[in-house]
Amino acid sequence: MRVSPAAYLNQDNLENALASSDKVTGIKHNHTEGLKGARATTHALW
Repeated sequence: MRVSPAAYLNQDNLENALASSDKVTGIKHNHTEGLKGARATTHALW
């Protein structure tokens, strides 16, 4: 997914990684389920 860099670029802080994920995902997916999926992927990769 496109959110994988959010996890890798914010390895020091999970909250920053999830915030970055929201920023990246919000551009294309404006639905709560899409945001949740992106956050789950980011958390798994983090």
